Amino acid sequence: MLRLVHPAPAGQGTDPPKRRRGSRSAALGLTPEEVRHVRAALRNTARAYGGLDCLSTVMGVPTDTLEGVLYRRKHLPSGTLAIRLACAAGLSVEVVLSGALNPAGRCPTCGHRVGNR
Repeated sequence: MLRLVHPAPAGQGTDPPKRRRGSRSAALGLTPEEVRHVRAALRNTARAYGGLDCLSTVMGVPTDTLEGVLYRRKHLPSGTLAIRLACAAGLSVEVVLSGALNPAGRCPTCGHRVGNR
């Protein structure tokens, strides 16, 4: 016996919204404050390493990418770049994203002066 099946009626739209191919989800982007803090941490870490060339080698990122992020030409920093920068700088990712650096000579976890007992 032949049975005719009708397509389901159009509902509330259960499909996710369409994104352009290659574009990132908005949930994965950094806020403008976090972008500013990552750029400042990148500038300071590059200065500590002696330049962007040396830092890019340590991070495993092309120098052009770091220059683009630093000078706002091409790229916005991503979460992955923030993680790699935190590893290279010896900081936590939260410190890189929040910009809350500890004063020199203080323990990063408790705030106690280093060297005093």
